[in-house]
Amino acid sequence: MAGVNRQTGPQRITIRSCVLIVEVSLRRPAWWYYPEQCENGHEWAPGRVLVSFTRCDCLPVREAYGETGGLGHLTVACRVSGCTSTWYEPRHEPMQ
Repeated sequence: MAGVNRQTGPQRITIRSCVLIVEVSLRRPAWWYYPEQCENGHEWAPGRVLVSFTRCDCLPVREAYGETGGLGHLTVACRVSGCTSTWYEPRHEPMQ
């Protein structure tokens, strides 16, 4: 680009812009064993999921806990607005 300074005449004006594109990943604690993203691709990390316990008596729960009487699943739900993705441990199979 060129500009004119009345006292010194034409000047060259240089505009520099840089764009740095880097991959950003979330930092997860060492104990994090949940999936890194939901089935819809949303990144999961502390503050981005809701971890809870859901009572259930489906077959995978009965198989996982046997005679000890396991009561349900550890559930991790995505907190992105409108996303209903939930991960279950042990897996969940709706009772028929």
